[in-house]
Amino acid sequence: QLRTGAEAKALTACLAQHDNARAALRFAAQTADWELTARLGLASGRILHRLGQFQEAAQAFQTGLDALSDKNRENQSLRAALILERAN
Repeated sequence: QLRTGAEAKALTACLAQHDNARAALRFAAQTADWELTARLGLASGRILHRLGQFQEAAQAFQTGLDALSDKNRENQSLRAALILERAN
C-alpha cells in the first residue's frame, strides 16, 4: 500500500509491528539465514525510510548487504535492490 492514498494508514500499521520486524531481522542474521536476512533488511529499510528513520533504514539495508557479501552470489537482483535503496 505504499505510495498510494492509503500510505499513512499502511505506515501506521507497519510502525505498530516495527519491533517485531527488527527482532526478525536480528534473528535471521544470528541464525545465518542469509537470504531471509537480506530480504528482511530490504523490506524493513524501505519502511523505515518512509517513516523518516534514515539512519536505521541505512543500517537495515547494510545488514542485508552484509548477509549477502561473499556468502551468496545467486541473489544479484536482491543485492542490487539493497545497494539502490541504500544509495537513496
